[in-house]
Amino acid sequence: MKINKNNEQIWFVKMEKNNIQYDSYWWYECDKKKYTSLPEVLFIKLLHNKPVYLINETSKA
Repeated sequence: MKINKNNEQIWFVKMEKNNIQYDSYWWYECDKKKYTSLPEVLFIKLLHNKPVYLINETSKA
C-alpha cells in the first residue's frame, strides 16, 4: 500500500518470515526525489539519463 512519509508517497509492506514480523518501506529515487512508479522513473531515465535507485528500508516490527 502507498503511504505518505515526510510529505512524500512511498510503498509500505508488512512481511513475516520464521514468525518474525517486518515492516518494509521502499521507493525509487532519481535526482533526490522519491517515486512509486517504475514507468515514471524509467521515462525520466530515458529523457534525462539520470541514475535510478530502488531504496528498501526493512526493520523488525
